[in-house]
Amino acid sequence: MALRSRSAWRQGFLAAGVFLVCLTAASPHLARADEGAPLARGEQAYAQGRYEAAAALASRHRSPATAVLAAKALLTKALLLNEDDPQTYALAMRALAFADAARARNPRLVEAHLDAAIAYGLQANHLSTVDAIDKVNEARAAIDTALALAPNDPTVLATDGAWHLMLTGRLGRIAADLLFSASREHGLEAFQRAFALSPNDPKMLYHYAKVRMMQGDADALTEARAALNRLINMPADNVLVASLQALAPQLRVQIDGQEAAARPS
Repeated sequence: MALRSRSAWRQGFLAAGVFLVCLTAASPHLARADEGAPLARGEQAYAQGRYEAAAALASRHRSPATAVLAAKALLTKALLLNEDDPQTYALAMRALAFADAARARNPRLVEAHLDAAIAYGLQANHLSTVDAIDKVNEARAAIDTALALAPNDPTVLATDGAWHLMLTGRLGRIAADLLFSASREHGLEAFQRAFALSPNDPKMLYHYAKVRMMQGDADALTEARAALNRLINMPADNVLVASLQALAPQLRVQIDGQEAAARPS
């Protein structure tokens, strides 16, 4: 069975990437006293939407915590660019270097593995199909490591669910199973567990709406709309959440279009 076009990889990974970047965060408890200042300044810049500044501030001290923040900032900048922007690949490469540095120094740092998964996904957007498959598998390996470290963490569970739902939505259930052992049922179950642990996370709601929309059937579109409505009705508590809410109308238009196309003529 043939794989879909590069644009399908790009759209799928951009959707997954936005979600993963929104959920991952540097762990303040990992900071030592001598790294506290650059980490705090980097987090402040990130909260203000100054992503290059956040990465620069965080990278001045190459601890695992600051490396994770630098990776997250670069990935967020990449994911907010136009999907065809050539900067995206370069930003993903820089982010992966930080994520890998964090993983090397602290292999138990869950956020670093999730950042690496996002970076691999963004790189896949700009590669041939064969090379994209390799990157998808690298992303899967990073997610599996995170699952082994934190099997009941809602962020990790939702990330796992997103990987499965994105692939089954973009490739179809049969191809996704044959190529990657991806399963819609697994993805839905993982998201259900994540929501049971963190039911009102606006970032999780956004991406659940996105990946359910990719499924395209009536039940999936109903769930996508419900999740999106919950997000829209929540107060924005930071710049990134406000950015997600600003994307919500466009996503709702896409859901409307899919529902209209499915109605009998």
